[in-house]
Amino acid sequence: MRLSLALRARWRRVRVGLLAALLISVAVPAATPGDVEYQIKASYIYNFLQFVRFPPPLPDDLHVCIVGVDRFGRALDAIDGASTPHGRIKIERLGPLTRGAILKRCHVLYLLDSEREAVADLLRRVDTTQVLTIGESANFLASGGLIELFEKNEVIRFRVNPELAGKTGFRLDAQLIQLGVDR
Repeated sequence: MRLSLALRARWRRVRVGLLAALLISVAVPAATPGDVEYQIKASYIYNFLQFVRFPPPLPDDLHVCIVGVDRFGRALDAIDGASTPHGRIKIERLGPLTRGAILKRCHVLYLLDSEREAVADLLRRVDTTQVLTIGESANFLASGGLIELFEKNEVIRFRVNPELAGKTGFRLDAQLIQLGVDR
Protein backbone atom coordinates (compact mmCIF):
# COMPACT_ATOMS: atom_id res chain seq x y z
CA MET A 1 0.00 0.00 0.00
CA ARG A 2 1.40 3.41 -0.95
CA LEU A 3 1.26 6.30 1.48
CA SER A 4 -0.16 9.58 0.30
CA LEU A 5 2.27 12.46 -0.18
CA ALA A 6 0.83 14.28 2.83
CA LEU A 7 1.15 11.20 5.05
CA ARG A 8 4.72 10.57 3.88
CA ALA A 9 5.64 14.21 4.57
CA ARG A 10 4.08 13.97 8.03
CA TRP A 11 5.93 10.71 8.77
CA ARG A 12 9.19 12.35 7.63
CA ARG A 13 8.62 15.28 10.03
CA VAL A 14 7.96 12.80 12.84
CA ARG A 15 11.19 10.91 12.04
CA VAL A 16 13.18 14.16 11.92
CA GLY A 17 11.64 15.19 15.26
CA LEU A 18 12.55 11.84 16.80
CA LEU A 19 16.10 12.15 15.50
CA ALA A 20 16.37 15.65 16.95
CA ALA A 21 15.14 14.39 20.32
CA LEU A 22 17.63 11.51 20.19
CA LEU A 23 20.49 13.89 19.45
CA ILE A 24 20.05 15.54 22.84
CA SER A 25 18.81 12.63 24.95
CA VAL A 26 21.96 10.81 26.10
CA ALA A 27 22.15 10.54 29.88
CA VAL A 28 24.94 12.50 31.52
CA PRO A 29 25.84 13.02 35.19
CA ALA A 30 24.12 15.70 37.27
CA ALA A 31 25.68 19.10 36.65
CA THR A 32 25.88 22.67 37.70
CA PRO A 33 24.41 25.22 35.27
CA GLY A 34 27.89 25.95 33.85
CA ASP A 35 28.32 22.28 32.91
CA VAL A 36 25.07 21.99 30.95
CA GLU A 37 26.53 23.38 27.69
CA TYR A 38 29.23 20.71 27.65
CA GLN A 39 26.85 17.95 28.65
CA ILE A 40 24.80 18.85 25.59
CA LYS A 41 27.94 18.89 23.44
CA ALA A 42 28.97 15.47 24.81
CA SER A 43 25.49 14.24 23.90
CA TYR A 44 25.94 15.55 20.37
CA ILE A 45 29.27 13.74 20.03
CA TYR A 46 27.68 10.46 21.14
CA ASN A 47 24.71 10.85 18.84
CA PHE A 48 26.79 11.91 15.83
CA LEU A 49 28.59 8.58 16.22
CA GLN A 50 25.22 6.80 15.97
CA PHE A 51 24.31 8.48 12.66
CA VAL A 52 27.66 8.62 10.85
CA ARG A 53 29.03 5.52 9.13
CA PHE A 54 32.81 5.32 9.13
CA PRO A 55 34.72 4.02 6.12
CA PRO A 56 36.35 0.61 6.35
CA PRO A 57 38.40 -0.75 7.94
CA LEU A 58 36.35 -0.26 11.08
CA PRO A 59 38.39 0.12 14.28
CA ASP A 60 37.77 -1.86 17.46
CA ASP A 61 37.60 1.40 19.39
CA LEU A 62 36.67 4.86 18.16
CA HIS A 63 39.26 7.25 19.51
CA VAL A 64 37.56 10.59 20.16
CA CYS A 65 40.33 13.14 20.64
CA ILE A 66 39.47 16.33 22.51
CA VAL A 67 41.89 19.15 21.66
CA GLY A 68 42.08 22.42 23.59
CA VAL A 69 41.35 23.70 27.07
CA ASP A 70 38.93 21.00 28.23
CA ARG A 71 35.67 22.37 29.61
CA PHE A 72 33.76 19.08 29.41
CA GLY A 73 34.46 18.12 33.01
CA ARG A 74 32.75 14.81 33.75
CA ALA A 75 30.29 15.10 30.84
CA LEU A 76 32.48 12.88 28.62
CA ASP A 77 32.64 10.18 31.31
CA ALA A 78 29.07 9.20 30.38
CA ILE A 79 30.07 8.32 26.81
CA ASP A 80 33.59 6.96 27.39
CA GLY A 81 33.33 3.22 26.74
CA ALA A 82 29.81 3.46 25.27
CA SER A 83 29.01 1.34 22.24
CA THR A 84 28.40 2.63 18.75
CA PRO A 85 27.71 0.75 15.53
CA HIS A 86 31.49 1.02 14.90
CA GLY A 87 32.94 0.01 18.24
CA ARG A 88 33.37 1.43 21.70
CA ILE A 89 34.12 5.09 22.30
CA LYS A 90 37.51 5.85 23.80
CA ILE A 91 37.87 9.47 24.91
CA GLU A 92 41.37 10.96 24.71
CA ARG A 93 41.83 14.40 26.23
CA LEU A 94 44.87 15.85 24.49
CA GLY A 95 44.76 19.37 25.92
CA PRO A 96 46.15 22.28 23.91
CA LEU A 97 47.93 20.66 20.99
CA THR A 98 51.48 21.51 20.02
CA ARG A 99 52.48 18.30 18.22
CA GLY A 100 50.73 16.51 15.36
CA ALA A 101 51.92 12.90 15.71
CA ILE A 102 49.37 12.02 18.38
CA LEU A 103 46.51 12.90 16.02
CA LYS A 104 47.22 9.81 13.91
CA ARG A 105 45.17 7.58 16.21
CA CYS A 106 42.12 9.91 16.24
CA HIS A 107 38.99 8.74 14.44
CA VAL A 108 37.09 11.77 15.72
CA LEU A 109 38.76 15.11 16.34
CA TYR A 110 36.88 17.61 18.52
CA LEU A 111 38.45 21.07 18.55
CA LEU A 112 37.46 23.28 21.45
CA ASP A 113 37.06 27.03 20.97
CA SER A 114 40.36 27.64 22.78
CA GLU A 115 42.08 26.35 19.61
CA ARG A 116 40.19 28.72 17.26
CA GLU A 117 43.41 30.45 16.14
CA ALA A 118 44.93 27.10 15.13
CA VAL A 119 41.86 25.42 13.60
CA ALA A 120 43.06 25.61 9.99
CA ASP A 121 46.52 24.32 10.94
CA LEU A 122 45.11 21.46 13.03
CA LEU A 123 42.72 20.43 10.26
CA ARG A 124 45.64 20.33 7.80
CA ARG A 125 47.37 17.83 10.11
CA VAL A 126 44.63 15.20 9.65
CA ASP A 127 42.91 13.64 6.67
CA THR A 128 39.50 15.29 7.02
CA THR A 129 38.04 12.75 4.59
CA GLN A 130 38.88 9.95 7.07
CA VAL A 131 38.75 11.72 10.47
CA LEU A 132 35.37 12.99 11.64
CA THR A 133 36.02 16.61 12.61
CA ILE A 134 33.80 18.49 15.05
CA GLY A 135 34.48 21.98 16.34
CA GLU A 136 32.94 24.86 18.19
CA SER A 137 34.72 27.91 16.80
CA ALA A 138 32.95 30.28 14.40
CA ASN A 139 35.46 29.64 11.60
CA PHE A 140 35.37 25.84 11.86
CA LEU A 141 33.45 25.01 8.66
CA ALA A 142 35.25 27.69 6.63
CA SER A 143 38.56 26.17 7.80
CA GLY A 144 37.57 22.74 6.46
CA GLY A 145 35.84 21.07 9.42
CA LEU A 146 32.82 18.79 8.95
CA ILE A 147 30.47 19.56 11.88
CA GLU A 148 30.31 22.84 13.78
CA LEU A 149 28.48 23.28 17.07
CA PHE A 150 27.21 26.77 17.76
CA GLU A 151 24.77 28.60 20.00
CA LYS A 152 21.73 30.40 18.66
CA ASN A 153 18.97 31.82 20.84
CA GLU A 154 20.53 30.07 23.85
CA VAL A 155 20.27 26.66 22.16
CA ILE A 156 23.23 24.52 21.08
CA ARG A 157 22.82 23.66 17.40
CA PHE A 158 25.01 22.23 14.69
CA ARG A 159 25.67 22.67 11.03
CA VAL A 160 27.33 20.35 8.54
CA ASN A 161 29.81 21.35 5.86
CA PRO A 162 27.90 20.03 2.81
CA GLU A 163 30.87 20.45 0.47
CA LEU A 164 33.15 18.33 2.67
CA ALA A 165 30.37 15.83 3.46
CA GLY A 166 30.29 14.81 -0.20
CA LYS A 167 34.06 14.29 -0.34
CA THR A 168 34.62 12.24 2.82
CA GLY A 169 34.64 8.50 3.33
CA PHE A 170 31.81 8.93 5.85
CA ARG A 171 28.16 8.26 5.16
CA LEU A 172 26.09 10.81 7.05
CA ASP A 173 22.47 9.94 7.66
CA ALA A 174 20.35 12.22 5.44
CA GLN A 175 18.30 13.32 8.43
CA LEU A 176 21.47 14.34 10.25
CA ILE A 177 22.44 16.55 7.33
CA GLN A 178 18.92 17.98 7.19
CA LEU A 179 19.00 18.79 10.91
CA GLY A 180 22.48 20.27 10.62
CA VAL A 181 21.49 23.57 9.13
CA ASP A 182 21.44 27.09 10.54
CA ARG A 183 17.82 27.56 11.61
